[in-house]
Formats: sequence, structure tokens, C-alpha cells
Amino acid sequence: MSTQETARLIIQNCQIQSDSEDKECLITLAEEKELISRAQKNNQIHAINRMGGMYNLGIDYVESMNIRFLLFKLEHKELAGYLSACLMSLVWQLKLEEFNKGKIKTEVVLEKIRDDDYIKHFSIINSSNEKFFIVNPIIQNLFSKCIKAIKNYEKKVYQIDLLSQKAGFCIISPINKEALELQQREIESFVEHNELIELMDKMIRNEVFDLHKKTDDESFQHAFFHTRKAVELTEEEREESQKVVEKDLFKAHTHN
Repeated sequence: MSTQETARLIIQNCQIQSDSEDKECLITLAEEKELISRAQKNNQIHAINRMGGMYNLGIDYVESMNIRFLLFKLEHKELAGYLSACLMSLVWQLKLEEFNKGKIKTEVVLEKIRDDDYIKHFSIINSSNEKFFIVNPIIQNLFSKCIKAIKNYEKKVYQIDLLSQKAGFCIISPINKEALELQQREIESFVEHNELIELMDKMIRNEVFDLHKKTDDESFQHAFFHTRKAVELTEEEREESQKVVEKDLFKAHTHN
């Protein structure tokens, strides 16, 4: 068995034991000891320890990824809360029958969003004139924070991918891989403009395309109308992530 295959088997066994809280395993303790003994005879221990260092680094990366995702969730929650407050104010002002016990039926508002009265009273647009409109600065700031949080998250995901490529197999456990997929689906929902963001989108698009105006903040306009592009890592950011991984691997290997 090659060094990489031996290391992969030992690491994947550790992943399964960790995910199952030691209730499941890929190989028995006796088989693991036999693999290690054979590796010692074949002078493979140093190389296996290096891959073990990658595995430990992967654990750190996953923890960092989860923290960054939680930070995105907090930023998103704050933006959603503010948009909800805007909706509540709008619905209250227009005395909609759909307003009931503090809950807003946003799908009803979405159906009526093209009504000029909604544009007039909706607090997302602070003011407008013949040339441009001004999106509420608080919303601009909250949205920008969400974009920044997603980019920070994507940097760590990219670093995990780089680490897996260097290891020759997926460095994160199956349960963490499932968590990653769930996280990415939630971020995808934001990027595609989920319900509250969709409402904001329709309001602003009404201003931009029906009245042919531009926002006073072009960077916000670009990020809002091209959200997917805004959260993509630039070539410079990818290169920086590669340097981070190389630096972390050097530290991990030095300690081994």
C-alpha cells in the first residue's frame, strides 16, 4: 500500500470515528496498528505525519469556515430585520389588510410592487430626482457587510479546496462536507436574492429601469445588481489564499 493510500485510510478512519462519536470505524484498532507498524518498516511515517498535519489543518480551516458562515448569518439577519422593519412601516402606512399581528405577507406585497404608491412610501429609497435615486444608506451598509462576509467565507472554502488538492483527497469529513453544502445553499439563496432581498430588488429595479436612474453609489449598484460577481474571489484574492495555505502548511510540517 502506498504512503498516500495508508495516510488516507488512517485519516478517513479518524473522520468517521469523529463524525460518529466513536460508534463507527473504517478499520479496527488492530488494523490501524498494523498499518502504522508497516509504515514504520517502510519509512513512511514522516510522510504520513505530514498528511496528518494537513488533516489537523483542515479541522482548523473547517472551524474557521463555520465561524465565517455564522458571521454572514448575523449580517444577513440584521439586513433582513431592517428590511422587515421597512416593510412593516410601509404596510402600516398604507393600512394593508395583510398586516396581521406584526407579520407581513411579503408575497402579497411582491404582487403589488409595481404600484407607484408603494415606491413612493417605501423607505428603501430615501429620495430621488431626475438623475438618480438614493438607497437608504443603512441598507447599503448592511448589504455591503453581507457581501464582505460571504467573500471571507468563500476564501476559507477555497483554502479547504486547495488543501484537499494537495492531500490528494477530501480533507474534511463527510458530516462537515454536508454542512458545507447546506451553508452554500443558504448563501446561494442570498446571492439569488431571496424573498426580502427580492422585494428590495424589485423596488430598486423599478427606479433604475422604469425611471432610467442610477443610484448615487455605483459600487453598491454593481454589487446589488451583480451579486454573484461581487462575491466571486478575484485572482489576487485566490493568490493570497494560496499563500495562506502554503504558510500554514509550512508551520504544520515544521511542527512535525
